[in-house]
Amino acid sequence: MTAQVAQAERPCNHAVWISIWLVYVVIAFIVIWKMPSGYFPWGIVAASFWLLLGIWPPCATHFFPLIVGKDGNWSTSKFQVYLWTGAIAFCIATIISATRKVPEIPPWVWVALGLSGSTALGAKGITVGYIEHKRLQPSTGADATSGALGLIADDDNSPNLPKMQMLFWTIFSIFFVMWECVCSITATPTPAATQMPDLPASFLVLAGLGQGIYLGNKLFDSEQPRITGLGASAVAPGNTVTVTGANFGTDSTELQVALDGATVISPLAANFSDTSFQFIVPTAPTGATAWPPGGKTVTIKVTVRQVPSVNTTQLTIKP
Repeated sequence: MTAQVAQAERPCNHAVWISIWLVYVVIAFIVIWKMPSGYFPWGIVAASFWLLLGIWPPCATHFFPLIVGKDGNWSTSKFQVYLWTGAIAFCIATIISATRKVPEIPPWVWVALGLSGSTALGAKGITVGYIEHKRLQPSTGADATSGALGLIADDDNSPNLPKMQMLFWTIFSIFFVMWECVCSITATPTPAATQMPDLPASFLVLAGLGQGIYLGNKLFDSEQPRITGLGASAVAPGNTVTVTGANFGTDSTELQVALDGATVISPLAANFSDTSFQFIVPTAPTGATAWPPGGKTVTIKVTVRQVPSVNTTQLTIKP
């Protein structure tokens, strides 16, 4: 749900890639230390393989390409499916290493995978609908995405409570399951009798509520103004800028354009429509006599009848 930008190849960020592996190695070490001696940590092997599939190749256009959504951002719904799948694979492999047999799969596993999968499909359907109705400009360049911040933030990088709530209960439940899995092996006198741990129904309810609120929030912001692109990324003062998007209305007097939240201007009445409008770049920002000699990049936000746009975009003004 970002504004249209030029496609760009993502530089290889070795620091981020290595940091993820370091955190994972620490967690793996704790799990192996907790496991009884004599058991090969197949759970760690399974989780390592799943993590590698998610982030490989490390220098791709999108870091963590497995969870990138249609809009080019990291998808919160895909990420929770990714986490649940990895956690369940870890538990099954860990129990197999201790019991030498495949454990019986409890009902909560199917419920967790069903809830997370349905949420991901629902979110994808909403996003594809936005794209088809030109309310969203898909992007393939990594510079057009929010990266990991997209998991918990809106398109303008402000915190998104429904995303944070869903992710919190998902991670909380997953850590509980993985910890219970390891502890059940170490605490059982006969590990061969170990089965998959139970996940309290209340945890599933909390995770399901978070997913429902997330989808509702994603769906019901469809009537808010949305910016999908600009006619030019850099302009001079006095030039005319074309803004494309959705839900701008039919009355130009009800829409305002804010530059960096301070300089508020009105659109041109000519060629105004629900999906596009034009405005003239002022000769100077509010409180100044001119734009900086070196130019300035401003954030554009649209407000229609006091309802702000769900996202912002940036424009460079060069005198």
